[in-house]
Amino acid sequence: MKCEGDARVPLIVYWPGVTQPGTQCDSLVQSTDLFPTLVEVAGGDSSAHSDLDGVSLMPAICGKPLPDRGMPLFGYRAYEDLYASVRDGHWKMLAYRSGKVSLYNIDQEEAEQNDVSDSNPAIVKRLTGELVAWEQRMNVKKYSGVQQSVRT
Repeated sequence: MKCEGDARVPLIVYWPGVTQPGTQCDSLVQSTDLFPTLVEVAGGDSSAHSDLDGVSLMPAICGKPLPDRGMPLFGYRAYEDLYASVRDGHWKMLAYRSGKVSLYNIDQEEAEQNDVSDSNPAIVKRLTGELVAWEQRMNVKKYSGVQQSVRT
């Protein structure tokens, strides 16, 4: 079961005079990247919005690689016990409101059937810390199950 909330959906950009036919970008992007991209397309500066959780896709649109985000890619969910995901390289951690977390190496197993959290406690700890910091920046910590498990 992939829990990426409709992830792995192609994004196609056609912009005559800017995009080149046949180019492809395999970088991970998310819907929060659209706002800074559209701000830049309109001639604005998205860096004026310090609380954005996204990056401009303009480099990719122009056929260049996207710069490293410098942090994992976070996803926030609003259904059942699952509430957040963290993607960092080949690691993907799922966090649940109950405090449970699961970890997958998606380069080795894309189907996300083999939870490797017990054998990788340092990765879980690091990604949990990243998630806690992100929740604080985004002001969503009151909805967090991980916050509770970190405190206890």
